[in-house]
Amino acid sequence: MVGRSAWQKNNLREIRKSLGRFFAIAAIIALGVGFFAGLKATPPAMLKTGSKYAEDTAMFDLRLTSSLGLRNADAEKFAALEGVEAAEGQISVDLTAQLEEAKLALRCLSLTQAVNIPVLTSGRMPEAGGECLADDCSFTREDLGKTLTITSIDLDGSLNTQQLTIVGLCSTPLYLGMERGTTSLGDGTVDGFVILHPDSFAIDYFTDIYLRLKGLDRDLYSDEYETAVAQKADELTPLLENCVQEYYTQLSLYSNDLPTPSAYVLSRSSNSGYISFENDSDIVEDIGKIFPVFFFAVAALICMTTMSRMVAEQRTLIGTLKALGYSDGRITWKYMSYAGSAATLGCIAGFFLGIWVFPYTIWIGYQILYSFAPLEFYFNPLHGLVCLLASLLCSVGTTWFSCHSELRRMPASLMRPRAPKPGKRIFLERIPAIWNRFSFLWKVSLRNIIRYKKRLVMMLLGISGCTALIVAGFGLHNSISTIVDDQFGQITHYQISVSFAQPMDASQQAVFRERFSEQVRRAVFSYTAAYEVRGTHGISTLHLIVTDDPDITQLIVLNNSDGRVAFPEQGAVIDTNLAEILGVSSGDSIAVHVDDARTVSLPICENFDNYVYHYALMNTATYEAAFGAPCRSNTAYLVTTGDPFALSAELSATEGIVSVTVMESMREIVNSTLDGVSYIIAVIIFSACALAMVVLFNLCNISITERVREIATVKVLGFRPYETQTYVFREVLLLTVLGALLGLPLGFALHRFVMKNIVIDMVSFNNHVAPLSYLLSFGITIFVGVLVCLLLMRKIDRIHMADSLKSVE
Repeated sequence: MVGRSAWQKNNLREIRKSLGRFFAIAAIIALGVGFFAGLKATPPAMLKTGSKYAEDTAMFDLRLTSSLGLRNADAEKFAALEGVEAAEGQISVDLTAQLEEAKLALRCLSLTQAVNIPVLTSGRMPEAGGECLADDCSFTREDLGKTLTITSIDLDGSLNTQQLTIVGLCSTPLYLGMERGTTSLGDGTVDGFVILHPDSFAIDYFTDIYLRLKGLDRDLYSDEYETAVAQKADELTPLLENCVQEYYTQLSLYSNDLPTPSAYVLSRSSNSGYISFENDSDIVEDIGKIFPVFFFAVAALICMTTMSRMVAEQRTLIGTLKALGYSDGRITWKYMSYAGSAATLGCIAGFFLGIWVFPYTIWIGYQILYSFAPLEFYFNPLHGLVCLLASLLCSVGTTWFSCHSELRRMPASLMRPRAPKPGKRIFLERIPAIWNRFSFLWKVSLRNIIRYKKRLVMMLLGISGCTALIVAGFGLHNSISTIVDDQFGQITHYQISVSFAQPMDASQQAVFRERFSEQVRRAVFSYTAAYEVRGTHGISTLHLIVTDDPDITQLIVLNNSDGRVAFPEQGAVIDTNLAEILGVSSGDSIAVHVDDARTVSLPICENFDNYVYHYALMNTATYEAAFGAPCRSNTAYLVTTGDPFALSAELSATEGIVSVTVMESMREIVNSTLDGVSYIIAVIIFSACALAMVVLFNLCNISITERVREIATVKVLGFRPYETQTYVFREVLLLTVLGALLGLPLGFALHRFVMKNIVIDMVSFNNHVAPLSYLLSFGITIFVGVLVCLLLMRKIDRIHMADSLKSVE
């Protein structure tokens, strides 16, 4: 026991003697593990948060809506169906109201009890008519108790009060994001919602009926959930149409001029906040698939270097222990336990910090868009086990190989230091015009850099890897930061998109143009539809734009890397990103899924640059030949002469118009989504800088430890402290510069690889790295190198000349 205790004490003393190295290994592993585990945990944490909120608020599975309205009897009929957990009607009315000096366009919703339950965040629930809950994103606690005075309403006689008292603030699952939609009132944009007590409404019908289905596994965005809901929607559609027809027949007794009603069964995918949340979590997931691997690779490389150098440094001690009778296994275990304990400490700290810090930081960024609930953290033991095994493999595994290599030698050989490498002429010495211009110390530094090739390779790989990660981080920012301006400034030149309830023939189009001639400078009518295209990447939504109007190229600019693209006479033009995803080019065809039973082949003639959604543009002949169906215009793209929001309000109030989309609102949605991604990029760049710091510190520390006798000799020769530090750090900084330069093209390649593997259906990216990003990445790496040198100056000063120069004999 005594010998064993002494052995343990010796091992602990080894850790205390080299705390810098020990904690450097732990820090490197912690960074790699933390980044890997953190980004892996963030998407599940976001989805867990959304799923919990959706369950807590009983978010709808299906929405039934009709242009005619729905009755309470309809809600009871659907509630009694098998497989329906709850069915509840809701009234939705748009109005404008005055709140002190502010005039607001608001969407009024009736308070529900079983579906889409609002979450009270301040104040109390409405208890009587005239009381309301207000949108907690648009109102503050100071607004509690204040009165909204109604100035106009889109459905006359729908309310029995002209004033609403705000008694509480809330969130609702109907609005997961910040987008509140458009309206026919005010400037066309909804400023927020209010939820009213049912007694505030004077009408006896619902605008919507929301259903909750039984027996569903409601994991957000799961294929099983989407399939089950789609099947139920198909079953309920005929029943809804019958209910609407009955109501239409009933109302027809009192009026033969009612418009033909339309009815829809919609899923959660019709909710813009629900879809935006999916897109944002997909972005994080795609980034989490790529970057952590490279972080971990760099961390593993440096950990391997550190332990192999430690074993090489202590070969004399290894020889002594072997001569004293210690077994090879026990000697190996000494170093494996050192590496393993450092790696385990770093893995545990990195894992638990990572799964908390990264999701929390990223969620803070996304709270600009989603403030409906606090983050639910996600813990996956399997990720922790993978991280631990990878950490031990990188540290303990390489230590075993290093020890095994040294222990094959005899003790007498190990107890003597290795003979220094013979000096060799380097390439520059063969160019006297350059070599003779260097001073003596510069010549020594250059010889040392080339002489120790293993150190050179490890330094270059470690530093270039960190620089490459920083370049890729900045490149990701460059690739997304210009999307909004590129799409809505250079490609999309129309301000409003209008969808009609019925197809528009030539005479109806002429009437529309005449009616809005003063507000609309140009109008292009087209047929639009959305279908699925499937590839190895998964499923993408393809939006078709079919028109024979040549002015479409003035509203949607068709360009690619080769220049301007003409509107096709045959075939379709698709966006470049989709062409790359599907691996198609001019002359090929893509399979478009019209429905579950039918697929058509669409010929492709060219591609064009587009960054938001996937589009295919073609003429009527191409569409009818491919799809075998007549093509009639159902959409108009408008260029306005004045305020597009004012025109949007007028269009929304026009009979026969289903929806109006203002491109400025779409621009804001995309911009908000990309703002959330900026936080992820900031985390990546900060983590890459931290990794560069630890890597350089560790490599420089190894370099100094390996050269203690050399540095002591320099001191004995009379070098001043500043000269000694310059002598040592000159090589470090030279290698830092070389590594940073090598990292720039590596960063470009890494960026291209990362962008190729980030596939998001909503947006594509303008893949490029700005020159300033290369300059910043290079400058950051050099700055970190200089900072590390400053931190290690004291280590050089503490080198004892006499002790370092003692002979091993």
